[in-house]
Amino acid sequence: MPAIGVYLAVVLVCAVAASWERLRSAIPRQRWLVPSLAVTAVLLAVWQGVEGIRLNSGGGWRLAGCTILGLLGAGLLGRVIRFQRWVNSEVQDAAGRLGQLAVLPIGSALRLLLVLLVLNPAGWLAAVASGLTDDGRLLVWKAVLDGVTLLGLPKGPRLPRVLTVLGSTTVHGLLLWAGASGRVAMESRGVVGVFLVVSGLVWLTLPLMLFRLRPVPLANLALAAGVASVIAWFWR
Repeated sequence: MPAIGVYLAVVLVCAVAASWERLRSAIPRQRWLVPSLAVTAVLLAVWQGVEGIRLNSGGGWRLAGCTILGLLGAGLLGRVIRFQRWVNSEVQDAAGRLGQLAVLPIGSALRLLLVLLVLNPAGWLAAVASGLTDDGRLLVWKAVLDGVTLLGLPKGPRLPRVLTVLGSTTVHGLLLWAGASGRVAMESRGVVGVFLVVSGLVWLTLPLMLFRLRPVPLANLALAAGVASVIAWFWR
């Protein structure tokens, strides 16, 4: 799984480079970064959709039905378990403490950074989809996003950043492994195509968040790929 190695390398380099004041202060001034991330997110979303349709083996009605039911079911499930609210509260709390990063204890700084890098549902989808397709481009995109995030943070101790990279790599690596391990079984049940199509639809919302055009319930939406996959598993 070379994708997880690329993820580790990119994010680790950015975590170490974040101690260079000139580079760190230059990141917020690079106005091309957000548009570039948004455009590539859309391209990767389209790629997932096309790949999902290509791999779909259950017919168009089944694909459409699983997609719609997955999106509706994810919204309901997310509200019931308050998933979106929990993710938002964790991220908002972390954002509110960013200015204290240089003086926080290592444990608190590590938790703050892990929230920012790991609690991004797009990353979960990227890792699983990379495992299902044996194609690491989604995970590389997430690595660039996480690297830019680390470079744009206020100055702080290097050790929590490095530990965060290792922790985030472990989480994304486990999800990548789960996708790769379940690939054969999911292919036999016609689930891979459904997962990719729904994941692609979720990824289409990323530019709205990157440009801060409107709030998107990304955490709840991310559940849709899993819900749709479960429905597709039993819909034969």
